[in-house]
Amino acid sequence: MVCPRRGEFGVGQLKRRALYATVSLVALASGISAARAANLSVNPPSPPIASWTGWYVGTHLGSGWGYDGWRSGSGALAPLTPFFGEASSGGTIAGAQIGYNKQFGRWVLGAEADASFADLQGIAECANGLWLCRTRTNALGTATARLGLTVDQFLLYGKGGLGWAHEQFAMLPYPSFGIPNQFSGDAMRLGWTAGLGLEYAFSPALSAKVEYDWLDFGNKTTRMTDQFGNQSDVVVGSHAQLVKLGLNYHLGNGLPAFATGAGPAFMSAPAPSGNRNWTGFYVGVHGGGGWGRTDWKQADGVFNTFADSIFAGSGEAGGMMVGGQAGYAWQFGRWVTGIEGEASWADVDSNAKCAVSEVGPTSFNCHTRIDALGVLTGRLGTTYGNLLIYGKAGAAWAHETHDAVNPQAAFGALPTNRFTADDTRWGYTIGTGLEYAFSPAWSAKVEYDYANFGSKTVAFTDQFGNVSNVGLWQDLHSVKMGVNYKLGADPAAAAYASAVPSKAYVKAPEPFADWSIEAGARAFVSSGRKAQDLGAIPGQDNIVSRLSYRGMTGYAAELFARLDHRDGIFVKGNLGLGDFAGGTMNDEDFVPGVTPYSNTRHQQRDGRLRYGALDVGYDVIKGPAGELGPYVGYRSFYESGPTFGCVQVANGGICAPPTTQDTSLLALSETETWRGVAIGLNTRVPLSDRWKLELDAAYLPYVNFQGHDQHWNRPDINPGPEHGDGWGTDRGDRLLRDDRSLECRCGRPLRVSRHQQRLHAVSGRLAQPAREVLYRALGWICADLVSLRRGHARASVGRVVSGGTAGLDRRLYRRASRRRCRDQRLCRSVSVVRLRRSGAHGRRGRRCADRRQLPARARGRRA
Repeated sequence: MVCPRRGEFGVGQLKRRALYATVSLVALASGISAARAANLSVNPPSPPIASWTGWYVGTHLGSGWGYDGWRSGSGALAPLTPFFGEASSGGTIAGAQIGYNKQFGRWVLGAEADASFADLQGIAECANGLWLCRTRTNALGTATARLGLTVDQFLLYGKGGLGWAHEQFAMLPYPSFGIPNQFSGDAMRLGWTAGLGLEYAFSPALSAKVEYDWLDFGNKTTRMTDQFGNQSDVVVGSHAQLVKLGLNYHLGNGLPAFATGAGPAFMSAPAPSGNRNWTGFYVGVHGGGGWGRTDWKQADGVFNTFADSIFAGSGEAGGMMVGGQAGYAWQFGRWVTGIEGEASWADVDSNAKCAVSEVGPTSFNCHTRIDALGVLTGRLGTTYGNLLIYGKAGAAWAHETHDAVNPQAAFGALPTNRFTADDTRWGYTIGTGLEYAFSPAWSAKVEYDYANFGSKTVAFTDQFGNVSNVGLWQDLHSVKMGVNYKLGADPAAAAYASAVPSKAYVKAPEPFADWSIEAGARAFVSSGRKAQDLGAIPGQDNIVSRLSYRGMTGYAAELFARLDHRDGIFVKGNLGLGDFAGGTMNDEDFVPGVTPYSNTRHQQRDGRLRYGALDVGYDVIKGPAGELGPYVGYRSFYESGPTFGCVQVANGGICAPPTTQDTSLLALSETETWRGVAIGLNTRVPLSDRWKLELDAAYLPYVNFQGHDQHWNRPDINPGPEHGDGWGTDRGDRLLRDDRSLECRCGRPLRVSRHQQRLHAVSGRLAQPAREVLYRALGWICADLVSLRRGHARASVGRVVSGGTAGLDRRLYRRASRRRCRDQRLCRSVSVVRLRRSGAHGRRGRRCADRRQLPARARGRRA
């Protein structure tokens, strides 16, 4: 539970002033005039109900998160009690599905199988806190029955059946305990699944869906083996939650009507061919961001001699990219094929702990930076009006630099070797995208790609000329938006005419004529601060350490879209990626009875952020005076904050001159991912012919937290896993929008306060985010709307879930991470907190009223 102090960052521990400069990039709208016409109090009559009978195939993308509980171990691990450890896992999924539907009246019964590649990874401390226990899910799927109800061209369905996942398990000992054993294993796990989804048929052949799935695998035993042949049966319990966006192609000549009792069939008119002829050469530009993982697997030579404990390490990658593309497309009928080459400048990097030694202990910070990448692919797609939906596959390359250094060398520790390498890697890529033609010359696209560079041995050299061969594995996910120009076409040619006269520049393809669509891109710059307090040993009511981040400057790009159906259903969402480019972090330590007071300063840079939201709702009120509708949705936020260098600015002995740490060396990192379910209310009110005010408020009944705290000078506590589950908070947005793509936004989308509960005792809570002022304009600035921010209500603190534990750290220096209640006015509103029972210490009580704290464990930390 977190209750903020007065004067600190609103509610929670974050305060950011943001100015968003936005340019509309893609506007798949049927026209603003058409959008206004849709705001009539009487909706047009519904078209005939579709028949969903027949086979279909499709693809999907999504986000997944889960829970892994390490329950017990046998054999060599049996004496290590308490064994229990738990972690949150999360990542990206992408895959395909195949199924068959049969419609009876308004009901649809079917069967479906899907399979996904995944990268869901979580880490925990288990086996009495001596091992770092890692779970990675690299594939999962379901085989289910579906039952749905048709409403207009929508299919609302539920599903249930079998779920499966392939998981890899690893147990790596922390150094300084003299434990050499490294256990590993993998298993195919079976369980059950249940889910809900909404699917919409744009035409007899194409439909899109949004879906939520729960997969539960229970407690299963996995045989794990160490490098010496010792075996242990480890019991791990797990479940996963998935949110998917998908497209389905219905095989055959559209969706044939069921012979008897199927209800009316789809309208027989085929999808239009569109105005655009895609055949020809084109060039373009793009920008976006990526995320992935780099695994340092093994090494030989001198580098390997420094790893008497463990060499392998894994780091999360992230960053931005910008570049250009050129290609040729050939259209035959509604199908378009072609070839495309693409090259990008990139700033994508990752950090991993590798080459760990028991002596010291010491470890290397193993860093990889991708500075250029590209692809050469074939493309195949189908057109719907002026919209091209395509897939792509081919070869991918990346130029990257690597370096590995012992950060403790700045304090006189050995080794002092610094290994470096420069390499170009090749792999494969697959992707999918949407491209819309505004005119005969211009089109815009949004695209998702996955690149896998596999495992490769790279030669590293240190400053003394020693050569070591290091095995590296790497992959990268990316989201890009771009604009293409078709060579030979008149760049000043007028936009394609709308089927309905409109002043808008673009129109929606006819298959989407039932929808009013707003979509585009915006960029923003932000600055702010955040803080984290660490408490003393349980039972003591004083803070022993504080991390304060100040002057953080961020740059990000965001894609956004909102689709409104004539029947009142709406879908809205956004996806943003960015960097943190500056700021400082102060690490204060004031342990009772220990003097002197220590305050070390570090430089913050190379931070990364990713966030996204997806909502589905229904306007219960829709008319000339405005729209009002509830929705359900999903929220995700990721942030990493690495800091470099170390200098003492008080009287402590850590990093005191002359043993300061150079700012080229990584010192401390905080990484966190928040995912939540949103239940909200959205309203849009026209203020004039050109302006609309949009208000959005949501309650988040469940929030999941996953993070890790990395002290790069302390391999014995790096990384420190963090895991939590929280219940409840609200968020509010104000959006003032002009019908000509002019938009001012005063609100605070999903963002969270720093949360540092360790191991088994967990609590989580969600706070308001960093966005306060947002405008989208073509040369417009909405300065007069900043005053809306002053009236923005402070968020209330919500309920949280906490869990107890039966096992605490046996080390000499123990610390518990906790938050203090400072603002009693806010705390009183949520004094009753539900506690989740876990072991002997689960209980129920009031948190802010009496400041009780469940046991928790964290490792001692020095710079």
